[in-house]
Amino acid sequence: MTLLDPDTLNPGVRRLVMWLRAQGFDTVDSGDGKTHQHTCDRGHPYVSIQVNNPEDLVRESMRLTALLREVGVNVEPVCLEPDVVSIQATYDPADEIGVIDLIGLTDEKLPIEA
Repeated sequence: MTLLDPDTLNPGVRRLVMWLRAQGFDTVDSGDGKTHQHTCDRGHPYVSIQVNNPEDLVRESMRLTALLREVGVNVEPVCLEPDVVSIQATYDPADEIGVIDLIGLTDEKLPIEA
């Protein structure tokens, strides 16, 4: 996992990304849905986590879900509604990279205890 300068992150997901990294997740992209620093920023909050081993994709998705629920974040089925936090995991066999997308969570919704 590479070092990350928190000042380069969208302000609405800065604490969330740093918390996820402290939990061992390799975050590779993020946005708060409001600050559009890059053309690829999405219109909703997200954090993308890379998983390089396909066998780890489900395990890491489940670990993320459990960690979020442990701190009081309700994780629901995938939905792009503004107040819904969801997780989607995909694997691309062509480049052998898995991506876990955490959708709908911002620093504001992340409990202080996290």
